[in-house]
Amino acid sequence: MLKSMRFSNFKTWSKAEIAFGQITGLFGTNSSGKTSILQFLLLLKQTKEATDRGITLGLNGTYVNLGVFKDVIHKHDEKQDISW
Repeated sequence: MLKSMRFSNFKTWSKAEIAFGQITGLFGTNSSGKTSILQFLLLLKQTKEATDRGITLGLNGTYVNLGVFKDVIHKHDEKQDISW
C-alpha cells in the first residue's frame, strides 16, 4: 500500500507531500490540483509499464495523455525538473 508521496514541479504543484490512509479522499475547490495528483500517479504507472526504456517519463500513453514536458512542468518553466 502506498503510504505517502512527495513530488515537486508538476503542473499546479511547486511542492506536494501527501500521506495516504486505507481510504484517502481528495477535496478542494475547482482548479486546486486534485486531478493533477491522480495524473501524477498514473504518469508513474504509465512510465513503469512502458516498453521503451529510453523514455524518462511516459507523458502520453494508456493511462494519461499530458502533452509535452512544457505542459506538465510547474509554471511551464522548462529549466526546472520534476522530482519525486
